Amino acid sequence: MMIIRYCVFALFMGLSGIGAESSTKQKPLVLVSVPPQAYFVRAIAGDSVEVRSVVPADVSPETYEPKPSQARAFMQAAVFFGVGMSYEASLQARLASTNRALLYVDLAHRVLDHDRHDEHTHTKVDSSTHAHDPHIWLSLKLAKPKAQAMYERLCAINPAYKDSYAKNLAALFARIDRIQRDLGAILKEQKGRAFLVIHPAFGYLAQEFGLEEIALEEDGKEIKLKALNRLPKIVEQKRIRTLFIQPQFDKERAESIAKTLGLNVEILDSLNENWEESLYAFAHKIKEQ
Repeated sequence: MMIIRYCVFALFMGLSGIGAESSTKQKPLVLVSVPPQAYFVRAIAGDSVEVRSVVPADVSPETYEPKPSQARAFMQAAVFFGVGMSYEASLQARLASTNRALLYVDLAHRVLDHDRHDEHTHTKVDSSTHAHDPHIWLSLKLAKPKAQAMYERLCAINPAYKDSYAKNLAALFARIDRIQRDLGAILKEQKGRAFLVIHPAFGYLAQEFGLEEIALEEDGKEIKLKALNRLPKIVEQKRIRTLFIQPQFDKERAESIAKTLGLNVEILDSLNENWEESLYAFAHKIKEQ
């Protein structure tokens, strides 16, 4: 894996001159780590910028490796909004010498309280701990400070649109407040309820609405036999009837586990680019499980 990674970035380095083609007439290119972040960029900047996600919607960001075909985008981008995925740090370090104008903004570090970053703990079948949860886009509590950080950087790269961005940001804040109220009403009777997922992406929402996320996987690693052996007791104790799976992970494996446990299978897409839609889908499916 390390050999592949270095080969990829060696190619990035070799293509460092590509960015010279970029025209001043082009819209600033904004890169985001995962698709849902594009929702925020568009909500604030509209069509005044071009936005692309580094990780495709059908791939797990925990195990993603940037492709050589993405080199041109990295050479031309003005800013890269990350969330603290493991691939971001190594990518940023190597890009520093190929596109010095590209600013990497780790939104996780911008919005999380470093002294309390483990507050959003998950319930895991595995006993290991999760030092950092990068799924900050699946948090309503963090949505406003994240949007504020993005707004500030977008204003810096496109200052002529500052007033327009400020109005859009205010509208986005109002939308976040509405979503918060709506989800609170939908999940009002669900406090204390546990839900079972393959991958631990919904821990922030679980904490914010008094739910308990039980995750089988951690950091993209395969589910351990020890964890599977403990599942029947947990499912019975928590009165779990549904296993939620994500499109980016092994569907056959998940369905096999669900069949063994007598559970229904439902899809929750944590990488849906329509952030608002994904939050409402989460709330309704948790209520109906």
